[in-house]
Amino acid sequence: YLLKKIIYNFIHFYYLKKIIKNNHNIKFVPVSKWMKETIEEDLNLKLKKNSTEIISNPVSDIFKHQSKSFNGGEIKILVIKNFNSYKYAGDITLEFINKILKEKFSEKLVFNIFGQGNIKKSLRNKLKLKKNVNIYDKFLSPKEIKDQFKNNDVFLYLTRMDAQSVSISEALSSGLPVISSNNSAIPEYIKDNENGY
Repeated sequence: YLLKKIIYNFIHFYYLKKIIKNNHNIKFVPVSKWMKETIEEDLNLKLKKNSTEIISNPVSDIFKHQSKSFNGGEIKILVIKNFNSYKYAGDITLEFINKILKEKFSEKLVFNIFGQGNIKKSLRNKLKLKKNVNIYDKFLSPKEIKDQFKNNDVFLYLTRMDAQSVSISEALSSGLPVISSNNSAIPEYIKDNENGY
C-alpha cells in the first residue's frame, strides 16, 4: 500500500511539474506561505513571484470579534477536536492537558473539550473525573462554535501539521487568544505573545 502511494506521488509530481513548466499562464493560490514553499520543495521547482497569490481560507462572518477581559478568576480553555484521526492531534492535545493538570496553577483553569472519536478514549475518561475538565462527546455546528467562543477565554488547538487552520482563524476572528503548535503554517497566523502562543 505504501509503495503504491509513493509511486503514485512520484508520477503525480512528474506530470504536475511538466504542466507548470509548459504553461506560463498558470496562477497558484496557496492558503499560506508555508504551503507555497512545500509545493516548491515537493516539486523541486521555484514558482515565479507573479504566478502565486497567497489567499487564506475565508472565515464566516458569524465569527465576529468579542472583547475578552480577565479578572483574575478562572480561565476557560476551549478544545474542539475530531478524535477519530491522528491527523488532528487529539492524542497530543489530551496528553498536553493531562500534563498541565499536574501543575499548581491548573486550579484556575477549566477545560471544555468537544469532539468525538476513539483516539485516547481511556485518557478522556480519566480526564472526565477531574473537577475542572468538562468533556462533551459531540461535534458542534458553526452557531454552537460561535457560542463556545463567547463563553470561553482561550482556544487550545495543537496540531501535527496545518496548511492554514480555519478553526484557528475562526477563534482569532472571535477575539480568543490561541495556543497551538509551532509548526507548518501556524506561525503565519499566530503572532507569539500577541494573539496567542
